[in-house]
Amino acid sequence: MTLTAICTCGNSAIEATGRPIVTAVCYCDDCQEAARRLATKHPEALSLARPDGGTEAVLFRSDRVRWLRGETLAVQERLTATSPTNRVVVSCCNTPMMMTFERGPFWASLYRQRIDPPPPLQFLMNTRFAPDARALPRLPHAKGIPLGVAVRLALAGAGMALSRRRKPV
Repeated sequence: MTLTAICTCGNSAIEATGRPIVTAVCYCDDCQEAARRLATKHPEALSLARPDGGTEAVLFRSDRVRWLRGETLAVQERLTATSPTNRVVVSCCNTPMMMTFERGPFWASLYRQRIDPPPPLQFLMNTRFAPDARALPRLPHAKGIPLGVAVRLALAGAGMALSRRRKPV
């Protein structure tokens, strides 16, 4: 399976191969704040936030994500100087493309609305931060990280570690 995330103007594209780890909606404070800040800074760009306050993401192992075009246009935006996450926005049209980590976690979260057609949503996470929990879609959910998501992340991390060991030197 190959999915492609394309910016609004088409000058930037990211390809992700293999099955996604998970497709989820995150309601954490950081995702909500990032969506607000990016909407304020780049009002012409498509909002990351859903009407219910969540951010839709398709998570892939970072070794399965690559730029097809426009990598030089990528700008990393952080909430704070010490924030572990970067929201990657392309300067050609100020489109948010994905969320990555400064260090540590091994996955990249492509913004689902950049992918056509988008894969179906599977989980809701960090719902304790949702503005109105009664308005959430009927999907498996958790106030934090759902067990199903944690298991998928652990398996993906193990798979990535094993694939690195198998590569010839």
